[in-house]
Amino acid sequence: MLMISGMGNSGLSQGLGSLGGLDSETESTASNFGFSSSSMMMPLMLTLIEKLLAMDTQAQMTQGASPVLAENSLQVNQFNAEKANGGDGINADCGPASLMMGLHALGLTVKGEAKDTSAGKAIDMARLSMVQDPARDGVDANGQRSETEHNTFTNFDDLLQGAKAAGAQAEIIKADTKTIRSELDFGAKIIVSGTFEGKSPLPWTGDSGIDNNSAPGFATKHFVVVTAYDSKTGQYTVHDPARNSVLGVSANDLLSFMNGNEGAMALSA
Repeated sequence: MLMISGMGNSGLSQGLGSLGGLDSETESTASNFGFSSSSMMMPLMLTLIEKLLAMDTQAQMTQGASPVLAENSLQVNQFNAEKANGGDGINADCGPASLMMGLHALGLTVKGEAKDTSAGKAIDMARLSMVQDPARDGVDANGQRSETEHNTFTNFDDLLQGAKAAGAQAEIIKADTKTIRSELDFGAKIIVSGTFEGKSPLPWTGDSGIDNNSAPGFATKHFVVVTAYDSKTGQYTVHDPARNSVLGVSANDLLSFMNGNEGAMALSA
């Protein structure tokens, strides 16, 4: 298709002119379209070429847009997701939300999640699959959602359990950019822990409402997901569940975030 895209009228003329001539009247009509000779196949070929060019253009547009669309479609805000699920929008669900986004980035799902499961419910399912402690698993003794339990923190032991429940592979790795980049190169997605406490400037800030210039969601100890590294820009693609949008983060900023609460887990299919 790219070869066809680059052909001008003269090129088409040379390619199609050898198919055989028509009478002078038809040949004259064909010349109005930029051809020096004509054929019974010419109208059909023109239609075919137009379709091929359209397909090629559409394919190039789709290829160019898909990485951005894919990254944005992974992003979930833990607070908005809870509000949509009937909660109060205040929670400590960064661990479950990060696990969910990491699994989705691998084409996997949280244990119990279906195609029509909302993000808020999937985060609830992630917490339930992660946490063995009934005081932190997100549901009360009757199996009903507990706001109080969603305000309790999760840890890497919980994340390892949730990954196992989802059928994923997971291992604790060194919390440094060299190791993270190496794991990303092998197709893993990385959940990292960090903190915004005592950082000036902040590694990054929020992107909505009153937290635009402060730690996202006013988080202290926090989990985020790293899904990619761009060698051209030197930036890591970070999905912070306390934000609405995806981040491009430098190695220095990622290290700054992890400093004081370092931890990393590689998640793979």
